[in-house]
Amino acid sequence: MKFQAPLAMLSLAGVAYANAPHARPEYKRICDTPSSGEVEVQPGLHATISCGKYTTDGSRTGLNVANPEACIGECASSDGCVGAIWTAKTTLPYPCYLVQHGSEPSIKTGSDNMWITYRKDEEEAGEDPFGGSGCEADLETMEAELKKCKGLAARTCKATFIFLGHSFY
Repeated sequence: MKFQAPLAMLSLAGVAYANAPHARPEYKRICDTPSSGEVEVQPGLHATISCGKYTTDGSRTGLNVANPEACIGECASSDGCVGAIWTAKTTLPYPCYLVQHGSEPSIKTGSDNMWITYRKDEEEAGEDPFGGSGCEADLETMEAELKKCKGLAARTCKATFIFLGHSFY
């Protein structure tokens, strides 16, 4: 019995330590000077951060990551993740919780929490999602065909004018 009490205290100290060192400064860094709108947290990954918000909907996976940017990066690379909670509460074992939910979860107000959603950039502008460019070749072919059509139309109109201009009597 004497062994169980110190073990329980060690476990509680580990929980407090897991979140205490970096969660609060990271929360304050972002929420003390909140920005409006999206911020790019990684190339091609944009986050919308709502300070003082969280959700209890869906299933959550706790992670011990360095900052909210890494937290939403993990969410963006996880199947089914709709957003993440970064918490500065020292009573929780992790600062980052990935939220999986079938739809948009309901959002609640709560101090020391931030709700983070993300958006990924579309395909890069230089990449053709259908396989290869080829547009230049198509354009040249179409311009050549247009030139032929205009030439044929001009000859047809000239021939019609000459035909109509002559009398058959």
